[in-house]
Amino acid sequence: MHGKYVLYEVQDNVATIALNRPEAMNALSSNLSAEFISAVEAAMSDDEVRVIVLTGKGRAFCAGGDVKAFTQQITVAERHDGMLKLARLVLKLAESPKPVISAVNGDAIGAGLGIALAADLVVSAESARFSVPFLRIGLVGDAGLNYLLPRQVGLARAKQMMFTGEMLSAEEALKIGLVSKVLPDSELAEYVYKTAAEFAGKPPRAYAAMKRLLNNSLNMTLPEALDCEASTQTVLFNTEDRMEGVAAFLEKRRPRFTGK
Repeated sequence: MHGKYVLYEVQDNVATIALNRPEAMNALSSNLSAEFISAVEAAMSDDEVRVIVLTGKGRAFCAGGDVKAFTQQITVAERHDGMLKLARLVLKLAESPKPVISAVNGDAIGAGLGIALAADLVVSAESARFSVPFLRIGLVGDAGLNYLLPRQVGLARAKQMMFTGEMLSAEEALKIGLVSKVLPDSELAEYVYKTAAEFAGKPPRAYAAMKRLLNNSLNMTLPEALDCEASTQTVLFNTEDRMEGVAAFLEKRRPRFTGK
């Protein structure tokens, strides 16, 4: 698929979704959001795609909502519909059975940070900055931030970020666990695609199951989590990928996982 505001490319089982509105720091206009959702759906439905990479063009990852567009006169129903579309996008990313990597090439602000945090791995360029300045314009966090941010950095730190709207450097973000790794800008793409290639070689069903267990564990008791582990492991023991993994280990070769 080809879009004006979102670039989509599949290579070596990795789908790259790049926000392409650099003149506005990749702010989420209605057109960009629509193309973004289409790109994510394309990656989800393509059996060739095993990993999804999110990034931005220019000096920003995503500056969040397009504040200039907030002055447009639209109905309450239209506004609510737009918010629900953003919510569905975040949910698709967070619940994707395929690994999602956010390659934060530049500033991730407001909803842009929420989108980044919906990924499984958040890797940042040194120049990137992070902020959730909703209160400055009389709004609360959206794009899942009220759920995702406390789980990423803890409730107290999330409140500090959201109440103050402070701007964090990449190194500060790393210290509080907002991102998992910080790299020189020139090395970000290489690292991300090396990591994506590694993820693409993993067993798809086991990966999806592991992600589901980890995500659900935050809302489970220990007995519930142990029961889910046992049930999931029992199912995976009967997959072709498990058999291939064991055979490859014993034969000292690289496994060839098919997702079966």
